Amino acid sequence: MSNYQLSTLIQSHTPTAVWAEIRLLLSTAYPAYDSSRLYNAYINTARLYNGRYPGYRSCNTHYHNFSHSTETCLALTRIIHGAKITGRTFSHQDITTTLIAALLHDAGFIQAADDVEGTGAKYTATHVARSESFLAQHAETYDLSPEDVENGRCMILYTDLAIPMESIEPNTSDIKELGEMLGAADLLAQMGDRYYLEKLLYLYDEFEEANIGNYDSPVDMLYKTISFFGMVEERLALVNETVDNYLVHHFRERWQINHNLYAQAINNHHAYLEKILAIPNSDPRQYLRRDPFKDMRDNNGRLHE
Repeated sequence: MSNYQLSTLIQSHTPTAVWAEIRLLLSTAYPAYDSSRLYNAYINTARLYNGRYPGYRSCNTHYHNFSHSTETCLALTRIIHGAKITGRTFSHQDITTTLIAALLHDAGFIQAADDVEGTGAKYTATHVARSESFLAQHAETYDLSPEDVENGRCMILYTDLAIPMESIEPNTSDIKELGEMLGAADLLAQMGDRYYLEKLLYLYDEFEEANIGNYDSPVDMLYKTISFFGMVEERLALVNETVDNYLVHHFRERWQINHNLYAQAINNHHAYLEKILAIPNSDPRQYLRRDPFKDMRDNNGRLHE
């Protein structure tokens, strides 16, 4: 399976397929693990993003959507699975908390039912704090103890690119490592996505509504994404060796693949973006032809929950 790509392993844009893989990996790594709390969290988060959670509108941001949340949760589960293979273990409680934090790390983009102005993209600059608040406010629904809430909020902080990872002060070394793993999973999931380059055009729309970033146009964002690859590499430098090791062990054990497919996908995106940007007198968008939502539609054209 050395020629396999990340996108060919499972239907990663189908929530049921993602959940099946998450449950399989957790039961393989931790046979005594009870996934019922996490499953309830998964279902409640699906309801949140699809407008069926009391008091909230459905998600209307196309980059930060439910698919990204589930893929972040999957990436984190893969890292946890690989860690277990190497002998690095975590408590069942901490695993559940960090995976719920992964599901809710972008909940701050969701608007309240009475918030009808614009889209959730307007909260881009504050979405991390709003995600923390959502987790705390809905702790009972997600079956989180006060300790879980404190740890979960801390873990979500690791997804905030404006905060240096080393400045975060978790309660335990396990929460620190799990938080770092969540921060890495968030970036790996979005940048390793088969449709990452196409989705950048939707990210531009979100940034424009939020009035953040220094982008003159969608094409300008594509050019400036080249430097973003370097920034991400620098941010993950402290944890990349460990996370990469865990993922190599995961892919070898689960799929008989001897390398990190997230790193491969990101490197491929980087190389392709540089290639199309180097074509003279052309609009690079004409070379981004994949439909980001193709795999998320059923036969009637509706998006899956």
